[in-house]
Amino acid sequence: KAVYTNVAPGKYEFRVITSREGGAWSEDGSTLTIEQRPHFYETIWFRVVGALAIILAGLAVYRARIAQLNAQGVRLQQMVDERTQALEQEKQKLEAANNDKAHLLIQVADAAKAYEKLSKEDSLTGISNRRELDRFLALEFERAVRNQRPLSVALGDIDFFKKINDLHSHAVGDEVLKQVALILKDGCRNIDMVGRYGGEEFVLVLPDKDIDQARQVCERLRASIEQFDWAGKGAGPRVTMSFGLATLTNETSYERLLAIADERLYEAKEAGRNRVSG
Repeated sequence: KAVYTNVAPGKYEFRVITSREGGAWSEDGSTLTIEQRPHFYETIWFRVVGALAIILAGLAVYRARIAQLNAQGVRLQQMVDERTQALEQEKQKLEAANNDKAHLLIQVADAAKAYEKLSKEDSLTGISNRRELDRFLALEFERAVRNQRPLSVALGDIDFFKKINDLHSHAVGDEVLKQVALILKDGCRNIDMVGRYGGEEFVLVLPDKDIDQARQVCERLRASIEQFDWAGKGAGPRVTMSFGLATLTNETSYERLLAIADERLYEAKEAGRNRVSG
């Protein structure tokens, strides 16, 4: 009995020679042709199909990986787009907030300027109010005393102003106040201050002017007011103003200087009005 294992596919010849015990071997012997057919997995077509399958599987894996990478790329791009959009929205919000802040700062600055203006100016005439007059006069008084320079103050009052209101209305009276303020302002220097002291009273602060120079200024202003065409303002043919003058001598405060100007104004009223006293 002969057994062969691990025989590759193919054709084989099995040749047998014999001999008797102690005899010679036969020369011809017998031959048997045997064909070993390959298993299916050993065939060429199986190998081709297997190779194709491996190739196709590789392609499928490659395509799947490419698809996965593409999907990841799409998701990443979406995330980038979403983040970019979110950042753009945040940027717009910040810009809007900055614009609102800048606008608010402008409003605050404008409001501060308006408040400062209101705190210094008379709302009707636009000239300095009493608070600003007191501040300016206190500074000029201190400067004049320190430097031994002249300083004069004039207190003016519109004559018979109540009659103007009673005869022509308070609106006409307001127009008269505004025009008088304009005449006084235009007739003074930039370093002077013209302010409304209250009602129909006005104050002139005249730095570096002695009593004679201040009297000349007030006489010129008095004449300008008297000669103005008041009929055009509806206030009748004539509006006049009286002035009281004071100049710095030995006064210890600017309040005392104002008080002296007020006394002189009373003297001008008693003497017949439309005049300068002091």
